[in-house]
Amino acid sequence: MLAHPIRAMGVEKEFLRAGNGLKLIAGQNFTVHCTDFGKNGDLAEKFWSTKDLGQKHFFFQ
Repeated sequence: MLAHPIRAMGVEKEFLRAGNGLKLIAGQNFTVHCTDFGKNGDLAEKFWSTKDLGQKHFFFQ
């Protein structure tokens, strides 16, 4: 887990909680939830999440 945020290409990411599931193996599918912050330039204010009503997680193969 990272101790501080990573900033790249104008985007900052921070791991808030490490997963505790099984590790992925090449060829497996997985889903990801995300939440975006920065509404009106306020990084404490959420503006979108895959868990919001009507939204879906991201699916990768």
